Amino acid sequence: MLDKPFIILKYAKSIDNYIGQKNKSIWLTNNFSKRLVHKWRSEVDAILVGSGTVLSDNPKLTTRFNFGSNPLRVVLDSQLKLGVNNYVFNNEAKTIVFTKKNNIHPKTKNETKYVVPNNWTLEEMMFSLHSQGIRSIIIEGGQKILNSFVANDLWDEARILTAKKELFVGLKAPELNCEPIKEFKILTDTLQIYSNPKSIR
Repeated sequence: MLDKPFIILKYAKSIDNYIGQKNKSIWLTNNFSKRLVHKWRSEVDAILVGSGTVLSDNPKLTTRFNFGSNPLRVVLDSQLKLGVNNYVFNNEAKTIVFTKKNNIHPKTKNETKYVVPNNWTLEEMMFSLHSQGIRSIIIEGGQKILNSFVANDLWDEARILTAKKELFVGLKAPELNCEPIKEFKILTDTLQIYSNPKSIR
């Protein structure tokens, strides 16, 4: 599928290969890596998460630690579980919510747009974003969303930060069936860059 943005998977994991624990907000990487992630956000058109990430972490998904424009925030919320008090509904950046429901929140602020796709597939949603001028997107979703993009080979690049921390139990990190093309040290963290060999562009 060519009519899609350039898709970048981004996630942090522990040294024992967990990206977090269910229903808990855990920050793994150091502050330098955190600032780098905000720089990455300023370099793309959009950033995507699922409702589970919003419920557990309540992120702002902005570039507040780096100079640059905020990306469009894209949230997958099929059942409209989120409330208007979540940070993704503030007016610091525009937000698109993909949902299966037509009954949108009446008190949602005016920077939010709701979209009901014809088919609830990642391909359909990526096509919709591309048609709206989105040419690059970072996927910062949780385990389920990241694994869905990987399973569908719907990614072009992956940026994986590994912290020198152990979680022992939790949500396993996605597995990419390829080797990193670059690796960097960011103090205590390790950054690996992957390129999807099956990507068609």
